[in-house]
Amino acid sequence: MALPRRLRLRAVALIVFLVAGRAFVSPLAGPVRPKFAQWRPPTCAVAANPTEGGGAEGRRVGERARRRPGEGPSKGARKGGSVYSSARRAADRRDRPAARRLIASHAPRQEAFAGLRGGERDALVIAAARTGLLHETQALASWASQLPDPPSVFVYGALVDFYRRRGDLGGCRRVVREMESRGVEATEVVLNTLISALVDKSLAREALELAASMFDQFGCQPTVASYHPVLAAAAAAGESAAATAGRPGLL
Repeated sequence: MALPRRLRLRAVALIVFLVAGRAFVSPLAGPVRPKFAQWRPPTCAVAANPTEGGGAEGRRVGERARRRPGEGPSKGARKGGSVYSSARRAADRRDRPAARRLIASHAPRQEAFAGLRGGERDALVIAAARTGLLHETQALASWASQLPDPPSVFVYGALVDFYRRRGDLGGCRRVVREMESRGVEATEVVLNTLISALVDKSLAREALELAASMFDQFGCQPTVASYHPVLAAAAAAGESAAATAGRPGLL
């Protein structure tokens, strides 16, 4: 006996539903993914959201996929930053432990220090001087003075300031003399630091004479910062600026 048309349509719909549903749901094993559902997004998309299955590996893969051909981090960047940038960071932050670790890692001996690039050597010396590492600063400065290429004026400025903070006027003068002998032109910053060191030792007259002869002797135009330590010391001592200078025409 033939089934009514309505029942036949319902039977066909039920069969189609069951056949199609097997691709998505299995009553015993749980959901079953069809082949197209097993497709994974590109590595860049996985790395864009590390919490969705990417993780650290996905980030690394995504960085490599986004990088242009021939473009990549430098060898120093892969190791956590170059010597130059790390030394600059330690100097700016006055991070003494970081500066000591850098020096111990990259310049434990004179040969290793000489093998660095010029900018890296200068950055290490500046980091040691600004963080107040006495033995490291003296050793690096001595090694730098023996190299054919002289350090930059910034190194000499950091060394003068280092000895000034330690109250070593002789060290400040030695650095300035070495700078002159190696043909490095002094700057106002270096000379002003030397003037402050003279004032700290109560040598205001000599400091003012140096400020007055900066242009003739070093080719540097004295600034307000050149005279301010001398005048401040004279005011603190209760003396007039003209009496301290001994040269009324300078004021």
